[in-house]
Amino acid sequence: MTRSLKQNEQILAWAEEGLLAPDQMSELDAQAPLFPAAAQWRLLLERVAVTTGALLCGVGIIFFFAWNWAEMHRFAKFALGLGALTGFTLLAVFAQPRSVLYRAALLGCCLITGAILALIGQTYQTGADVWQLFAIWALLIVPWAWPSGSAACWSLAWAVGNLALVLFLLQNQWQGLFAGLHGYQAILLLAAGNGAVILLFELFDRVLLAEPVRVLQRLAGWGVLTALGSGGAVAWWEAQYLPVLLTFGLTAAVMLVFYLRQRRDLPILAMVLLWLIALGASALTRLTFEADDTFLMINVVALFVLIASALSAVWLTRLSRESHR
Repeated sequence: MTRSLKQNEQILAWAEEGLLAPDQMSELDAQAPLFPAAAQWRLLLERVAVTTGALLCGVGIIFFFAWNWAEMHRFAKFALGLGALTGFTLLAVFAQPRSVLYRAALLGCCLITGAILALIGQTYQTGADVWQLFAIWALLIVPWAWPSGSAACWSLAWAVGNLALVLFLLQNQWQGLFAGLHGYQAILLLAAGNGAVILLFELFDRVLLAEPVRVLQRLAGWGVLTALGSGGAVAWWEAQYLPVLLTFGLTAAVMLVFYLRQRRDLPILAMVLLWLIALGASALTRLTFEADDTFLMINVVALFVLIASALSAVWLTRLSRESHR
């Protein structure tokens, strides 16, 4: 008989609450160990070591380029970059599909791909904008991330894609393709991009990931809430950001209902509550600022934050206990 880690955590939570007697715990432990065995620890250490090794190799090659850039001939640079990419690819070819070694090798491919793109841009001075480099890198990560099923590869693609989008919006806010683009429109576009990532992984996470982890949903949720929350806080001071505030309210309501009733996810719920508190504090600051009373403003806002944070913590703790029953 074997149990998953989540099932063991639930049994231990019952024991902490006094719902299981010592003899019952002994019987359950005899059926299947409640604590990780030596083999499980070795597997964990193997995953950490292999993934960290691939990450350090990729980053090491990137820093090697940066340190020896002036002294190296361009053909030597390309040979090193393409050689590293070939080595990681061959390692993935001979590894078991979606194993730890396979995913770590493809993570190395993702990192080296970015280094090669930077190498091409610096060597031939293509004139491409920085955001275009990151956008192409994010797109080229997808063919590596898809077969790997690695949350690390997809997380890298998410981070690089968001950086490309932010740089694009900053560059084109006043000129270029999106001439006259307002700040609140850029925020809405950034939130929409992260919202698309949430939808994609909520629907197809079992296809895109080798293990059912919720890293991408939480990262993208953080992106949506941070973009809309920041713009919503500004909306209390600048009326043009009002659409962002309204969008945040609708998004927060949908996320609270969905991640509470349909697919409970405490980290995302905690992020929603955090930004609700931040927007509430911003609104109170605006109201008390008009009263021209600094003492009142500081104390009212501080009291609100303390009370709202305490209530949120109590509610999340209760939800956590319910999820272990």
